[in-house]
Amino acid sequence: HNPTDSTVNLDGWYLTDNKNDLTKWQFPSGLKVEPGKFLIIFASQKTFEEYPHNYPYRDSAGYYHTNFNLDQDGEYLALVTDDSNNVAHEYNPTFPVQLADISYGLAQDARTLISTGATASYYVPTSGDAGLGTGWTEVDFDDSTWDTGPTSIGFGDVGGGKGTILREYWTGIPGQSVSELTGNSNYPDNPSGSSEPTLFEAPVNWSNEYGTRMSGFLYPPVTGDYIFWISSDDASELWLSSDDNPANKALIAFESNWSQSREWQTGTEQSAPIELVGGQKYYIEALHKEGTGGDNLAVTWNLNYGQPIEGQYLSPWTGSWVATDVREDMLGVNASLWTRLEFVIEEGDVGAFDSLTLRIKYEDGFVAYLNGRYLTERNAPGLPLPWNSTALNDRPIEDSSVFEEINLNAFLDSLQSGKNVLAIHALNDNKDSEDFMVLPELIAARNRIVPEYFTTATPGTFNIPGAMGVVSDVWVSTEGTFYTGPPDWHIDLTLSNGTDGAEIRYTLDGSRPTITHGYIYNPLTDPPLEIDQTTVLRAVAVKPGWLDSRVETHTYIFPDDVIHQPDYPSGFPMTWGGTGADYAMDPCIVNNPLYAGTLKNDLKAIPTMSLVMDLNDLFDPATGIYSNPYGEGVAWERTGSVELIYPDGSEGFRHDCGVRIYGGVGRREKKKTLRLLFKSIYGPPKLRYPLFGENAVKEFDTIILRANFNDGYVWGGADSQYIRDEYVRQLQLALGHPSAHGTFVHLYINGLYWGLYNPTERPQASFAANYFGGKKEDWDALNSGRPTGESTTDTWYDMLDLVRQGLSTNEAYQRLQGNNPDGTPNPAYVDYLDIENYIDYMIVNFFTGNRDWPGHNWYAAMNRVDPSGWKSFSWDAEWVVGMRSGLYENRTGVNNSLCEPYGYLRGNAEFCLLFADHAHRAFLNGGHLYVDPDNPDWDKNHPERNRPAALYSQLADSIERAMVAETARWGDVHGSPPYTLTHWQNARDWVLQSYMPERSDIVLDQLRNADLYPFNTDAPIFNINDQYRHGGSIMAGADLSMDNPNSSGNIYYTLDGTDPRQPVSGNVIGIKYNNNLIALNKTTHVKARVLDGGIWSALNEATFAIDPVVENLRI
Repeated sequence: HNPTDSTVNLDGWYLTDNKNDLTKWQFPSGLKVEPGKFLIIFASQKTFEEYPHNYPYRDSAGYYHTNFNLDQDGEYLALVTDDSNNVAHEYNPTFPVQLADISYGLAQDARTLISTGATASYYVPTSGDAGLGTGWTEVDFDDSTWDTGPTSIGFGDVGGGKGTILREYWTGIPGQSVSELTGNSNYPDNPSGSSEPTLFEAPVNWSNEYGTRMSGFLYPPVTGDYIFWISSDDASELWLSSDDNPANKALIAFESNWSQSREWQTGTEQSAPIELVGGQKYYIEALHKEGTGGDNLAVTWNLNYGQPIEGQYLSPWTGSWVATDVREDMLGVNASLWTRLEFVIEEGDVGAFDSLTLRIKYEDGFVAYLNGRYLTERNAPGLPLPWNSTALNDRPIEDSSVFEEINLNAFLDSLQSGKNVLAIHALNDNKDSEDFMVLPELIAARNRIVPEYFTTATPGTFNIPGAMGVVSDVWVSTEGTFYTGPPDWHIDLTLSNGTDGAEIRYTLDGSRPTITHGYIYNPLTDPPLEIDQTTVLRAVAVKPGWLDSRVETHTYIFPDDVIHQPDYPSGFPMTWGGTGADYAMDPCIVNNPLYAGTLKNDLKAIPTMSLVMDLNDLFDPATGIYSNPYGEGVAWERTGSVELIYPDGSEGFRHDCGVRIYGGVGRREKKKTLRLLFKSIYGPPKLRYPLFGENAVKEFDTIILRANFNDGYVWGGADSQYIRDEYVRQLQLALGHPSAHGTFVHLYINGLYWGLYNPTERPQASFAANYFGGKKEDWDALNSGRPTGESTTDTWYDMLDLVRQGLSTNEAYQRLQGNNPDGTPNPAYVDYLDIENYIDYMIVNFFTGNRDWPGHNWYAAMNRVDPSGWKSFSWDAEWVVGMRSGLYENRTGVNNSLCEPYGYLRGNAEFCLLFADHAHRAFLNGGHLYVDPDNPDWDKNHPERNRPAALYSQLADSIERAMVAETARWGDVHGSPPYTLTHWQNARDWVLQSYMPERSDIVLDQLRNADLYPFNTDAPIFNINDQYRHGGSIMAGADLSMDNPNSSGNIYYTLDGTDPRQPVSGNVIGIKYNNNLIALNKTTHVKARVLDGGIWSALNEATFAIDPVVENLRI
């Protein structure tokens, strides 16, 4: 900010976050800050190496970005003058911790002395006033006979038929809802910029974190009923007035979430029919808010459905709707209008201000005076002005839509205690001109030396007074835990805080404590809180003039309470919307001798997740997400806090988050799937914790808490296992591809046990970026064909267009993968499909017999910036492995939705052989779907004999004891007697003993019949020293031999890891095996196939390591 009355040239100035490198980032040459103006610079680490052709980096909105970013926890920051040594201003040693959506810096105490709508006295002078000169501008001039009215003052029409619409935008505003635009202090008077497009459409993918208003007049060509549609990313609203007055506008359509560019939907995005009169002018306005990622905004109507409304029917709004119309007083009479606006300054405030700014909209010119003293002028003839002066020129009407800011610091000494008068001689370009306006604002401000936190963003203008600091966190003597002491004992909790003068507030009902809500706890005088039952504690420290501390949330679980959870707990509603509530733990389980002695320990068999929310956010009939489960998007996201508690006291986490209901049909059930969203508006923008172990990423934007709808007792009945989807995702992981990791927890909501849940990753754009690299903004992700977040579908439909041209030829097959016909990459082609991932994904779904797929229940993702093909991820696979899917279920014939490319690829011989290679790797030689043909039955002592059963058994073991609590909570959801652990065990045993022993052979035969595995040509078998061995550690000099399991054909092999078959041509490029022994004296990767009558077998490959194989190394 330049608070002086002189322009500051920033040539040679620097910004730095390192006191040992004061010249870290240099301002661009020629950059200046005019008197009273503000300059916005983003610290976003845009380096020369990353942007060599745009450095210093400048974004599409014209803002510069430094080559460093700022540490949220605080660091050094300085502004350095052009001698490279003089620090003009610094935060030393560091600025304090920064908070989400709260800025920090030096405040200006800005005071609006005259605002829009202020009452003005006005007068059209006549020849009889010629002798007044400028006397009418003096404080004591008597204007009691003048007319009065609110500003703005003027008249006229702003360019009907101009062919454009006004687009204004406000940058630097986070969030996705329109209210975050309209609630911003810079809206509506201080846009960051504007333009006038010729269509009712904003630029696509223009920027992040901004809001838009497109406004103007609509001229329907004929009288009739008109229907309007709005599409946008993110949210938007469409308003239409009954005439040309914006005050009469009404909301006619809105987008609550987001849509693709020009995607015209028929829900709230479409208006009802509205009768409009041809030739009449109507005010129309579209409001739009963009968060991050892709963005768009467009409006169409039934006159030309599908295309944005054309400019021939539009004129831009100039902001010149007048509050006081003086047409009859001025038009044809005089081009001059005298106006006076009074304001009062309290005694003691004179001399306290550092700056004075006139903000004014005008058409066509003016001269301004303060207390009789000349201030400034625009488009005015020389002084003194005659009573009938005119502006020098006809100013472009669109210029009047934006406030011009004029620095008046030099006139601060003209302010006086008591009454002050801003007088403006407003000028039209001639007395017969149809357009005239004057709208002044006067703002005074003073700088403060002490930095503060600001809860209201004011980019490009004065900081408003904020908070002096942040109250330190509440310290809780015992964190959330399981109580394991004697039944008649309790936990003593003390609360304390380190900020002098702060007050501690706490709640016990899940609601968020505030400075006015919650019990008061005084650590100096109050005794410890006695916690003797399951309790949810939320505590905050508050202090007037300071920002509240972070809210501490702790859940204390007493298993004795949980097992006796009643039908209607105190404070909880009896219904959820139109559905009866369900809370109780069923006595038929709790008191059953089989479980009564174990149930309390069963509640500690797996980790616990506790979700705490305001009960109204869950169950309010109108706004609660549990009572309105079909609500989607940000509008149906509520604030919550989640804790992970380990019964053994291991370190978990607690994190504030957003909460939504998640899923499709399962939303109707009483036990619902939930989605946790980690955003800066709630706390840290990511959850950073190894929730899924060391092999998964450790930071997350979102987590899904799966209720296992189809595979749980709320729907699945006695066959329910609760692990089927997790099993399928783990199979995909086992075959070597990223898939959504998961785990199992007991979930509590506001201290009530809610059942067994399966937290998982969501395979959206951030997931793909975490596991494959790149930025999440570069990735597109689809959920059953619908884009997630800010994703697009362009490359998906480009791929399908290519697929539908046929894939039977090698040229088409390679082109799909971005290759030349010989398989070498072609930089001009896009790699549309990750074939290796796709094949293993299909194998997983074929093996498990997925019947609720592929029409839905799938995710896919692709990096459109650095494409390596669409990658597929298993999701919501519950009609599998015996649930609505029998032992002989055959899914090899699927060819729709995600499997449409597969349907075409089956006609390509190269693809079919590659599919066979993958199937061989999975189903034989100890692969993850291998079943020993001589010992297929499940034997827990020999898991290697049935590997798919081994994984299933491992998952089942992990939740077996937890299932006792789940049956007590939800086993009776459809009646009594409830499902019990015995039902679950019986279903598990059927999978292990009847399904798994036979399923692998059945599916391999299905692949043979589908021409995805050679029918009569099996792959060679490897032996070491005449004993079967498929890779692993061997002694140097060991003899490799190979068996041909077929009655004819020859074996061809390589020892260097290459395929003995040449791709495409099918020619032999390997060594013919002649039943000789091959001595292995070094680690060797062997690949071999059988060629029989022109038919190649699947590939058999293994690595024989002279030294221990890497997988076996341990520390």
